[in-house]
Amino acid sequence: EDICYATSNRQAAVKAIAPGSDLVLVIGAPNSSNSLRLVEVAQRMGTDARLIQRARDIDPAWLEGVGTLGLTAGASAPEALVREVVSQLAEWR
Repeated sequence: EDICYATSNRQAAVKAIAPGSDLVLVIGAPNSSNSLRLVEVAQRMGTDARLIQRARDIDPAWLEGVGTLGLTAGASAPEALVREVVSQLAEWR
């Protein structure tokens, strides 16, 4: 019960988007418990989810057959990395 507002909001958002997504990508560090938790939340909702640190970590094969892609970031993920991932996804899709 001791999580910050930003983390709580992100978890609620993942719970809302995961059911309508074929895949959820979470931008964050592998040592970030907050980011790992977002992956777990999506997976508990029955949606495939993967943790990435930056755009180059995305395997284009993951996107095959994906109609709706959910995207979120851990509370400590820098905005520059989020923009990088969004730009890469926009190029591919």
